[in-house]
Amino acid sequence: MPATAVGLALRASLLLCSVLIFLATGEIALRAVYRDAGKRTLGAPGFHVFEHVNAHDQQRGRLDFGAKRAGLPRLLVVGDSITWGTGVREWQDTWPEQLARMYEQAEQARELAVLSLPGREIDAHVEQVKIWANDIRPDIFIYQWYVNDVEILHRRPSTERSWQQQGWHDWLRRASYLYYFLDNRVSQLLPPVERSYVDYILQDFIPSSLEWSEFERYFHELATRAREMSPQRLLLLYPQVPFSGEYPLRSVHQRLAALARAERISIPPAAWVRTSGDIVDRPDGKWKQAVRVPSSAPPRSIITRPYYARGEVTLIATFAAPDSPSGTAVGTLEAVDPETGVTMAAAPLVSRKAGDALQEVSVQLQLQDDKGRGVQLAFGTAGGGDVLLASVDLRVNYGFDVLDLTETMNGFDTHVSIFDAHPNPAAHRVVAEQVFTKLAALERENAR
Repeated sequence: MPATAVGLALRASLLLCSVLIFLATGEIALRAVYRDAGKRTLGAPGFHVFEHVNAHDQQRGRLDFGAKRAGLPRLLVVGDSITWGTGVREWQDTWPEQLARMYEQAEQARELAVLSLPGREIDAHVEQVKIWANDIRPDIFIYQWYVNDVEILHRRPSTERSWQQQGWHDWLRRASYLYYFLDNRVSQLLPPVERSYVDYILQDFIPSSLEWSEFERYFHELATRAREMSPQRLLLLYPQVPFSGEYPLRSVHQRLAALARAERISIPPAAWVRTSGDIVDRPDGKWKQAVRVPSSAPPRSIITRPYYARGEVTLIATFAAPDSPSGTAVGTLEAVDPETGVTMAAAPLVSRKAGDALQEVSVQLQLQDDKGRGVQLAFGTAGGGDVLLASVDLRVNYGFDVLDLTETMNGFDTHVSIFDAHPNPAAHRVVAEQVFTKLAALERENAR
């Protein structure tokens, strides 16, 4: 064999040996570092279930309910995996429990009920509040929000890489710690397969969309029920960290803060169910469009999804009635029982000015009883002319205070591991401190 060929073969052999040594060394090192196989390092290779220590059953916190102890205010915390403490081994390290201990150390003990579980989003939070409202009856209601709560309707972009679609991928992830580690790290470093999660939220959940309106509909019920059960309410905004520069989801947090203090919520045309009428451009309208409902349209030409309501419901219709003189009833607004289709209350919508200009008119609907329920809002013309309906708003008064943790949580490493972004015990401690400080400030403000 020529000397050149021998040299090439030798170099190839050395390269192969170097690669094998690297792979073997990496595998051994990672198996030593992550010898817990995922039991204590959330998301680490090994596929063992992380060891969560619970207070009882799946509950990772106190659950005080029923008769209150004299002189002890009661806090209710509603949240998801962040509040539950995914990746935090000891339940005593979760922020609600740390908050309770802070009150005890300050000799200001509070009762505490925590309703949290991984995977819960705002629709599940509503169901929990409905179940527990009468038993807990809190003095302070705290809703821990995270961005995935807006995803009532969603089409998440794919995150699966081409190599992750191969048949050998899952087997190799289970067989090799090194492959698992590299697969995780490379996936995080490469550009998104489709859109990034942030782009998806910013593009699909704009205020005029059905997707955002569905979130607002559930928030409306949660916030209204919270107001019915508790005199004080706090919205806790947990950020997607870390980030550099300006927080990419700041506009969403700003929307949430505005919604928490809203005096009305607006239901855009994109969120209506139409049996008649066409969408037309209305640059002068809030949503830049309206539905032209012809005079020949059937009753309930437009109907919304159910909104939680009780007692007197105030609707604000934005519309134009170009064919009808001032003082004319151009249609009817109804509150409809979504289960039976029966009209619970109805009132005429009376035009206050003639012409094509949009106008706002308030209408009060008195429900037949004072029981909170889901109510569909419907509109139909009176038959005297076309009506351009641009929005239907609900008068509300949620009265949430807001604590946005964005800047606070971005100042240090909050992750439970390099494989998972849930907050670690130190991050839970900071959340507890921030909530304690915020509630103390509100208490001093209310005492003035």
